[in-house]
Amino acid sequence: MPLKRHLHGVGKSCIRLKVHSQRSSESSTCPWIIRTHRDYFRIPHSIRYVQCKCKNCSHQYVHGGLCKEVMWEFSVLIKECTADGTFSFKRVFQRFPVACVCVPRLPSPILYKRRLTH
Repeated sequence: MPLKRHLHGVGKSCIRLKVHSQRSSESSTCPWIIRTHRDYFRIPHSIRYVQCKCKNCSHQYVHGGLCKEVMWEFSVLIKECTADGTFSFKRVFQRFPVACVCVPRLPSPILYKRRLTH
């Protein structure tokens, strides 16, 4: 099930880094905010996940990096209605982002090919 993205307060790039912050979510090169996904037909009903605040890394030593979410699969129980009108639970795995990390941009394949041929 895809997550609904809340985009208010989330920018394309974050230039200011709160280096002296006690919270790692603010002092990271890819700061994040914590959201809660609720589904009352699932156990657990609420799962906390992160959303990257920035599209680009926000550190003076990381030029051109992108903020990407690290996904994790959680084992959950989904409530299903059976043919006789009762409920059963089915174990499934749902993916949620648990961290934001700075990854380097990959060079364009065309530029990389030109470098190899010259």
